[in-house]
Amino acid sequence: MMKLPQNRLAEIEADYPGFLESLSRFESLDLPPCDHCGSPDTAAVQAGFVGRTFQLAQSTTKFHLTPNGSTEGSLWCHACRRFFGPLGRCDLERYRKDPG
Repeated sequence: MMKLPQNRLAEIEADYPGFLESLSRFESLDLPPCDHCGSPDTAAVQAGFVGRTFQLAQSTTKFHLTPNGSTEGSLWCHACRRFFGPLGRCDLERYRKDPG
């Protein structure tokens, strides 16, 4: 779910060209519910702290930023605040919504 208003997103796009396309890719994910509590409010875990990734984390609930990755899972639950899912880098294509 988007967290920032459109005018703020336009400002970020001006600073980071292609940002809105990246944001759209995360918004299009159909992520699974949490393995621990069943909440559908989950995000793909991404590692790093640079301007663009920081702005993505501020813009959508489907992106969870961690400085060094996770050894506990590639998905994050906002409700119970725990990692879950397959280990390693999150396979975003696995969760891409069918465009048709």
